[in-house]
Amino acid sequence: MGTTQAPPPLQPNTNQPRRKRTGCRKGCLVPVIGMLVLFIAFGFYSDHQRAKDMAQANTLWDAGDREGAVQVYVRELEFLHGAELSDAYRCIITHNYDSGNTEVATEYCNRAIEAGVNVTFTRGALTRFYDGARQAILSRREAEEAAKQAEEAARWAQQQAEEQRQAEIRAANTPNEKQVYTFYEVVRATGRHRVIGGVNPAPYDGAWRLNITVNDAWYRLSKDERLDYARTFRGAWAGVFAPDKASIKILDSAGNTIGEGTWSENAVWVD
Repeated sequence: MGTTQAPPPLQPNTNQPRRKRTGCRKGCLVPVIGMLVLFIAFGFYSDHQRAKDMAQANTLWDAGDREGAVQVYVRELEFLHGAELSDAYRCIITHNYDSGNTEVATEYCNRAIEAGVNVTFTRGALTRFYDGARQAILSRREAEEAAKQAEEAARWAQQQAEEQRQAEIRAANTPNEKQVYTFYEVVRATGRHRVIGGVNPAPYDGAWRLNITVNDAWYRLSKDERLDYARTFRGAWAGVFAPDKASIKILDSAGNTIGEGTWSENAVWVD
């Protein structure tokens, strides 16, 4: 049999037209550049127009048409800076003061002072008027600060009083070492303290319960005797702590509950 030769490898067709790239490069930049040019042109026009309006206002002011000049100053006020802003405020305040509109003049004094604009006057009356507005603002700020401090002090005092009240409530409803000692002395006077191995108050149902751990002598008592002892314990604790909040639990040495007494002498039980 003859050998079969492999076909020659495929060669790229260089005669096919190249595919055009999709997307945009220069085309996408045209709107951006156009908007930027418009923005710059608008800013230039605005600055140019503002300078033109201010020149007109200054001309009107110098010619004695203060009303017309102030109308332009007020309209352009938020766009001005530096010396132009200071001069505009000076003219607005001066015109309203001389026209008897002291309320409007005071309003623009306050606006200039609050904005930190340095406005000066050559006439003493206007200087005193402006300084009076400044002093009124300072006095108002001091009064507001004093009222704020007084409010904070009152709030702090109220908080402290409430904390003190809560502490007194907790103290009144929390048994202390003296009360526990007094309980033991009351029981001791009856001779029934010999069965007690230890006492420990603990929170219970919104009040305090006295946990009484008994020793082996407890088990040498009859059940009736243990019940009578338990009633003695509950009565002693009620007399020392609070009758309506006194409850006891009797525990063995292993911590098991073997008796209990709540707020009534009849509500006492033992194993």
